[in-house]
Amino acid sequence: MSEPLIVPPTSEPVPVRKLIAELSDEEATTLRLLMQVCWVCFEDKDLIIDYGLDGVRGVLCTNCKSGVVAFKDSVENLRKAIKYLNR
Repeated sequence: MSEPLIVPPTSEPVPVRKLIAELSDEEATTLRLLMQVCWVCFEDKDLIIDYGLDGVRGVLCTNCKSGVVAFKDSVENLRKAIKYLNR
């Protein structure tokens, strides 16, 4: 069993993206589930459960889910899109 997720108190709000980036994959997954935000863009509106071939993959907002569907659930298609956007 892993150590519990402990977020140190702070006087300033910590941006969610920065906090998640500093966590292990397991801690980030737990935090995202607890926070009920999209696992891609971290928005908290219009959330749906995303299913893959093996069952539940995560939680996405409708915009991010539309993107995943548009790229046909293909990592390679997403890589090509990223390459295009970086031109």
